[in-house]
Amino acid sequence: MVKPNGYLLMVEPNADFLLEFIRKPWYKADHYFDDETEKALSHEELMKIGRHWFKCVDIKYKGGPGYFLILNSLLFRLPKWAKRLIARPLIFIDSLYDVLPFKMASPFFIARWQRLEGVESSSGSTSNARAEGDTRC
Repeated sequence: MVKPNGYLLMVEPNADFLLEFIRKPWYKADHYFDDETEKALSHEELMKIGRHWFKCVDIKYKGGPGYFLILNSLLFRLPKWAKRLIARPLIFIDSLYDVLPFKMASPFFIARWQRLEGVESSSGSTSNARAEGDTRC
């Protein structure tokens, strides 16, 4: 439950990522993932659903090679000693990668939404809230 004017922070896999077509069969084949319940999300689609109750404050698309090889090292079954060797250079590379201007290059997004005032989520009332919200940040 998010109070009016409260914030919702989400960190989610990006369904618009260029390599999304690889993730789907990978999740199906790898026993560490549940392909039935784990899927990437589209921020635009989420915003269309939540626009009556929330406004998007900001969004950042992120994730370079370090995201996969360090943060999600289980994907490649990297041992800890290997992560220690490659972490510093990959963090630097990711800092450069994260400035790319298009979301298709990013495997995840971080979004901050703010709950609108005067909205009762269970009753459907939208007093003091916009009927058609902006679906972008």
